[in-house]
Amino acid sequence: LARLGDIREGCRYVRIGRKLLDKIGSKEVAGEVICMGTQVMCFIEPVQAALEAHIQGHKTALTAGDTHGALLNSVCYVGTSFWAGTKLSVWRERYDLARRLMEEHDHMTFLAHISQWEENFSILTGANDYNVPEIEGVRNVREGNPHASCTQALQEM
Repeated sequence: LARLGDIREGCRYVRIGRKLLDKIGSKEVAGEVICMGTQVMCFIEPVQAALEAHIQGHKTALTAGDTHGALLNSVCYVGTSFWAGTKLSVWRERYDLARRLMEEHDHMTFLAHISQWEENFSILTGANDYNVPEIEGVRNVREGNPHASCTQALQEM
């Protein structure tokens, strides 16, 4: 519903989904539900509030053994904290931690996605070069990813 333009109704369903998670106690998909729901809630609540939700989603997913859900929350946390105005030095530490976690699990899609953030960081800090992860397959995923291409085009404007 949120994607169709009814953000308030989408947020209502997010709240229902989170209450159901608590009531049923299912942890297998909790990380992903928290992550996606948090992205919808950012349209209503302050973006800074999403940071805590992504931390909770990451921990919940790891507890359930859901690596994908944990990494998904890490990706969203890095992006959200960038837009929330986190100090760049603090953001860099969080980014490096997320990147290491993704490298450990060989998650090329998420690595390709967050490599754009490293480029943005380098531009903002005045670095002459940026360090896109030199991991086999990441460049191919990034170049073939329409979302990453769109993000890069918007950043170059």
